[in-house]
Amino acid sequence: MYRIDRDVLENKMNLTLMPQDKAVISLKGNELTEPAAMRKFLAAYAVHIHALDDTVAAAYFSSWFGDVVSALQYAVSIHDTALDLSLSNLTVHLIPEEGYTRLAFQLSSRQENWAPEEERSEWRRAVFTSFYQYTARPLMDCLAAVSGLPIGQAWGQLPDSLVNGMDRLASEPLSESVSKQVAEDYLYLQKGLEGELFGLSRNPFDKKERWIEDPRDAAKQLRMKSTCCLHYKRENRTYCYTCPRMKEADRLLWLEKLRSKKENGGQ
Repeated sequence: MYRIDRDVLENKMNLTLMPQDKAVISLKGNELTEPAAMRKFLAAYAVHIHALDDTVAAAYFSSWFGDVVSALQYAVSIHDTALDLSLSNLTVHLIPEEGYTRLAFQLSSRQENWAPEEERSEWRRAVFTSFYQYTARPLMDCLAAVSGLPIGQAWGQLPDSLVNGMDRLASEPLSESVSKQVAEDYLYLQKGLEGELFGLSRNPFDKKERWIEDPRDAAKQLRMKSTCCLHYKRENRTYCYTCPRMKEADRLLWLEKLRSKKENGGQ
């Protein structure tokens, strides 16, 4: 018996139980902690996204890995269960699609470790600690080492991906008690885990959110990214509007340009 619906895993969490026939390269998670294998994967990824160097592929890899982070948070908070997200149970697939390239994460076996009726906080601590120490950190360390992407920037992609995942959860009808648990688990991730667990001086999820005007609707705001995703280092690309590296004067010019385009019917 499983608590998480398979369709939810595949369609919202980007976790599949099936091999991916369209993948151009597939490697097990524990293989990707080996420099040669990670270098091979990033080189293939860089070609498909027209990256100017492997740091771009590394940043994008980390951003996609945020789906696995979101899946962990979703399972723990919504269903009181934890999936087996060990490196030996994960396979990463590089899949070209029409107009973009994506990563998909396959579980070799689907196992769920249910929360006990008592001492849930201790169970949560063990689940989060195990994932970040034995799955996420070896991948991030290898990713940074072989690509040259600063380790803080590699980890910095994950909070934004998780926030997007949390936003997907917010669209689900949740009871008051479950909503409270979601908030408490997210706060624990931010404040309850020390930076040394990630190999950093501080927890990368413990960040202050910054907001900027949504160019599509002046009454709304967008979250600024935690760190640059290096989108500008792809062929014929520029900084993202939400990039923290963009100068405010340039962002204002971009905002005015987007407003003008909208007022003129997108022309």
